[in-house]
Amino acid sequence: MNIMKKWLLIIVIIPTFLLMAAKGKSVKGFVIDKNTNKPLVGANILVKDFHVGCSADTAGWFELDISQFQDGDYFLQVLYMGYHSLEYPISIPYKYKKPLLIYLKPSLLQLDQIVVTGTRTERFLKDTPVSTRVIRAEQLRESGSSDIGQALSEITGITINENQFGAGVNTVEIQGFGSEHVQILLNGVKMIGRVNGQLDISQIPISQVERVEIVKGAASTLYGSEAMGGVINIITKKADDKLDIGMELHGGSYGRLDGAVSVSLPFGKWHSALNLSYRKYDGYDLDEGTVQEDATAFQKYHGQFTINGQLTDYLTLNMESLYYAEDQAVVSSSIFKDKINNGRKALRIEAKAKELFSEFNLKTGVEYSFYNHLFDRIVLSSGYLKKGSLSTERLAKADALFDFYVGTHQINGGFALESEKINSDRVVGGKRQAMLYNLFLQDEWPVLDWLTVLGGIRLDAHSIYGKQFSPKIAAMISPTGKSRLRLSYAAGFRAPSFKELYLDYTNISVGYHIEGNSDLEPETSRAYQADFELWNDNDYHLRMHLFYNRIKNLIDYDYLGVIEGFGTYRSANLLAAKTWGVDWDMEYFPLSWLNLSLGYSYLDSWDETTANPLTFKSKHKGQAALKFKFDNGLRISLRGQYFGKKFYWMEWDEVSNGGTKDWISDYVLFHANLSFPVLGKFRATLGGRNLSDYVNKKWGPMPGREFYIGLAYNLKNNP
Repeated sequence: MNIMKKWLLIIVIIPTFLLMAAKGKSVKGFVIDKNTNKPLVGANILVKDFHVGCSADTAGWFELDISQFQDGDYFLQVLYMGYHSLEYPISIPYKYKKPLLIYLKPSLLQLDQIVVTGTRTERFLKDTPVSTRVIRAEQLRESGSSDIGQALSEITGITINENQFGAGVNTVEIQGFGSEHVQILLNGVKMIGRVNGQLDISQIPISQVERVEIVKGAASTLYGSEAMGGVINIITKKADDKLDIGMELHGGSYGRLDGAVSVSLPFGKWHSALNLSYRKYDGYDLDEGTVQEDATAFQKYHGQFTINGQLTDYLTLNMESLYYAEDQAVVSSSIFKDKINNGRKALRIEAKAKELFSEFNLKTGVEYSFYNHLFDRIVLSSGYLKKGSLSTERLAKADALFDFYVGTHQINGGFALESEKINSDRVVGGKRQAMLYNLFLQDEWPVLDWLTVLGGIRLDAHSIYGKQFSPKIAAMISPTGKSRLRLSYAAGFRAPSFKELYLDYTNISVGYHIEGNSDLEPETSRAYQADFELWNDNDYHLRMHLFYNRIKNLIDYDYLGVIEGFGTYRSANLLAAKTWGVDWDMEYFPLSWLNLSLGYSYLDSWDETTANPLTFKSKHKGQAALKFKFDNGLRISLRGQYFGKKFYWMEWDEVSNGGTKDWISDYVLFHANLSFPVLGKFRATLGGRNLSDYVNKKWGPMPGREFYIGLAYNLKNNP
């Protein structure tokens, strides 16, 4: 009996120890900056072609469990944002007992950073099958811009337009598509608050932005309506795992004042961040001989609070709240001073579960956004306040996103339910509501080492305009390890807005009436794109992007004639158009401290209804920049922009039954920015915009030369 017990113990214990020993197999080591010998905290260590990995701790130390792998040869991939990735060969059984010392070299090109917008999954920038452009926080700061709109104006293929009242509203165009066709996201969440179809992207201050991801061309397969021309995803600063405090104060010409405070506070497994900003601008008047002012004076207040934490090893929770308020004022005529108030509040709660089972990941969330727009007028002669219209929008949304692997196929998809409401005295009935259900599915398949194919489809079911299908197919070819060719076809659409459907507005003083049309159909597009990218390790990066878009059912206002004494217009699906062109970029580092970048955009367009080019579209746009980055912290940025002439066509059927054609002349702008460290953790900035002092009162509007100066402080990072 005792002998039997001993054998039972041997039979049970020995395999147990063998199993424990097998599970204890691991690769250990440090990940270190090759230039500074400092640890790279958070570096990712993965087994190539397998979804197994770990990350380095605060000392750069990692320990990767390889007990599940069979004997053979493998590669470790070591990745860190802003550094060249490295592949390290290992063999199993693994016999190397000493810790590995893995050195990564900093990359000036930063093609190994993570992006999410193009596929709605995390991808390295160089390996995403959807062409994506990233603007980093450092680039935004070097532009000397106070908001996203000014910074994006220097990006190849993007045009920023200011409204007729100057600095009040900045809207974006991509590939000839106007603001109403470009989806603006804040941390992946749709921004609401369009006024006359235009969304002001200057709402977000530079100080709160971590990076901006730009996807050009139709992206309705992933993002639905309003993504015909592309997507701009503004990603703000996240809560850090260490205490951090930042402060900025900048002042400039025309009463410009920008101030910001940010605090990141960890507690246990939870991290929180608070960002506050205030911006002021006094506007300007280019012709003091007239009462009318040329630019809007404004005050903008922005606040953001985020908190996230680990509930379990597999589950994290994130909450983000946003507050925005804006007051604008401008003397618009000899009679009135316009006063505009905009406000936005948003809340999103999100849960992420990693590897719920096998390799299935799930992210689900709920969000609520509220936006109000108030337009009043003050009579200059008497000071009488003429109450205008108040419009409010509400968007409630619940969604779920998932991804998993089936063999080498990565499947991701999602579904969402949205409820949108508008209250306005300018829509029939005073209020309207719509429901939207959507789902999408996407398959990314690495067919060969050099070929990845991506296909997707989306269904939107809307309570007003019905169902809309949006397919997409894309391919990424890697001729070499340092070149990419991306090809894609996608369908896009834009649903008619509440006001286009139900507007009912009469301007008695001017003598016109505008009415909506509940029979409108969605605008649709077919987009074809080709993108070629080539780079060297640390010297240069080249990109050429070609596009062709065919657009149908464009919504415009149809002149119906004079009805009951008023010139009357009705929204209708009137137009068909084409846009095509090319964007070319080059970034070159002849020295580690010197960066030269060039960019050129060519855009051609055709309005098939009027047989004219689309109005207000520059056929040629170019930019050049020379940037110096010295070891002592000194940064110098010199930049120039060229804007080609624009075609202008205005049809006045009710007056002359004819029209006016004209070309708006081209112009050049120059900007400069200088920043340097002072007093330890402070950084001073000074610079100028539009140093060429270009002014065009009619088609600008821009005030001419502007200067600014600023000071920033950061507790954690050296300047």
